[in-house]
Amino acid sequence: MLACLVIHFDPLIILIGPIFYLYFKSLLTGKFVFEKWFWLYSIPVCLILINTFPYYVQNFETKIQFVHGLQLNHFAEMKIPGGTWLLDYNTQMKIIPIHNLIYIIYTFFYLLRLKNKYAKKAKISTIINRVFRIILFVISPMIIQIFLATIHSPSSFEISFQDSTISSDVIYLTSLILPVAFFLFPTWLYGNPTSKSIWEKINDMWLSIVQITKEHKIEKPEMSADLDRIIQYMEMKKPYLKNNFSAHDVSRELNIPHLRVSTCFNKQLEKTFPEYRNKLRVAYAVNLLQENAQSHMSIEGIAIQSGFKNKSSFYAAFRAVYQMTPTEWISKHLA
Repeated sequence: MLACLVIHFDPLIILIGPIFYLYFKSLLTGKFVFEKWFWLYSIPVCLILINTFPYYVQNFETKIQFVHGLQLNHFAEMKIPGGTWLLDYNTQMKIIPIHNLIYIIYTFFYLLRLKNKYAKKAKISTIINRVFRIILFVISPMIIQIFLATIHSPSSFEISFQDSTISSDVIYLTSLILPVAFFLFPTWLYGNPTSKSIWEKINDMWLSIVQITKEHKIEKPEMSADLDRIIQYMEMKKPYLKNNFSAHDVSRELNIPHLRVSTCFNKQLEKTFPEYRNKLRVAYAVNLLQENAQSHMSIEGIAIQSGFKNKSSFYAAFRAVYQMTPTEWISKHLA
């Protein structure tokens, strides 16, 4: 396994820093961010591929022997089979983590500038604070590892990234900090204030088992700022009049993650997005009927103008709201 991983994955490892930066920038904006100049990130990848190409063409048995030699002496000078083309491999070993560490630190200060810029916007500041905590979780083990490795390095005044006194299992466990943090604190990732941490869920389960909780009426969650924006957008812009309008359009137009849009409807309004959208369309159609639009327009025309794709979908939505067809409604209320 080590023979497959060592050196072969260096071109991908150097992308960890840029990916880290793109991830948190996308997390903050609520959508995937990828700018045109990001192709420059491929330059370090290509340089590493060129530098270690002689090693890639070695037979697998030679690579296994090389890895065995590394396991016997962590601090041995890494002279890889076939050599390198641009710079020695020990220098490359230092460049990769430093490169990634620089991106992580830059991400930290990038978010810090945004926090200062939007200091008066509590919502954005809250998101950035969450991201800061995630970065600290990720970056702390890396810095500690480099510090300890440098202290135990046999070469004085030389920064090191290999410490024979630290088990590789410890390093592996520290890599689990980020996914574990998301599992324990879902609000850090999803930004949904109604999400409970694992500890809260375990506590709820325990209380239900021992039956010490009192019967109480479950209250609906308070309306969030996201829902206020969505309702205002729907009422003012009337985007539901487009027959292909979906929840993804709401997410894109208001820059709110799709998961939070769904939560607003399912948890707070207690109805699905299509149900809410059809209710608005039916209300718009009723308004047209009250203005006597049926005198110069067919029922199908009113349906299409209200955002429905066809007459049958309009009838189904109308019946779901009024328990009668549009024709029956006209006869009952406008005759």
